[in-house]
Amino acid sequence: MNGTASASPGDELLRWISETGSGSWERLRDGAAHLCQKHELTRRPWTLASELSALGHLDIDWSSREWSVAPPALNLVPGLGLCIVLTGSRPHYVDERFEDATDDLDVYPFEVAQSPAPTAKFAKCASVETAEHVAEALGARLVIDPARGLVEAMRAVDEEPLELAPPPPLEEARRFETTTLLWKPVNEQQPGLYRFDLHGRPVHRRLDDFGNWWTIDLAAGQFLALRGTGTPVVRWQRASGDGSRPDCFDVRQRLSLPVVAERALTVSSGLVPRHVNEWRRYLNVSRELAEMIAQRLLQEIQIVWED
Repeated sequence: MNGTASASPGDELLRWISETGSGSWERLRDGAAHLCQKHELTRRPWTLASELSALGHLDIDWSSREWSVAPPALNLVPGLGLCIVLTGSRPHYVDERFEDATDDLDVYPFEVAQSPAPTAKFAKCASVETAEHVAEALGARLVIDPARGLVEAMRAVDEEPLELAPPPPLEEARRFETTTLLWKPVNEQQPGLYRFDLHGRPVHRRLDDFGNWWTIDLAAGQFLALRGTGTPVVRWQRASGDGSRPDCFDVRQRLSLPVVAERALTVSSGLVPRHVNEWRRYLNVSRELAEMIAQRLLQEIQIVWED
């Protein structure tokens, strides 16, 4: 994993996965752990890898525990003023071709550092046709309004396929509390979301109202448990009056989002979310898109109009 002195841990991990192409989750985890140690990051290796997934650089198949790098793509995102965002594989030659493709009077390329995540690469174009020419020169697909396409393809969390499972060892399990969003020891068996360790990694089970246990992923399990509770966990805020902040979508810090929702929100700005008190904030998210995501999460969304 070679990188320049100024490269962030995310930049180095992105270069490595781009040159490697695919592999096992264990190998990716070890690579991320190495970079966390090298850069003295006090974070779990999963966090570094998950940021690359959310940004559209990496695809992880948890059923097979395999990953693959996504092909290069240019995303034309509404609300960014005809800016295209480069996602997917970024080996050295793609960076060079992006520089060549954007070396034009009708294109203004720029970068946004967001260490420890990888640097975001943008190009402001004079027109959609200009963006198409950049994509052609780069040899990448141009995707217009990628967030909407992702959300339209997203299942509601109660439509995710489930499989019956044996009950977890309740003496070792923790139950998700919908009021505090914390995991608590189990005093009695109740419907809801449970977590326990299996072969050294956390797994999740859902107990329904009929006494059936189901395998479920963390995000779907959390939002199913929160359905109808009235706990405010997602909100949309309009842009600030002084223009310092665009429209944004917030989700409570302790909650995981489905991969498709996370990627749709992240690609809306090309940036990883900010952390604001107990919320994760995704920028440049329209109210319509926010409401579509909240609907698929089975949650009532708070609308905040004041700055």
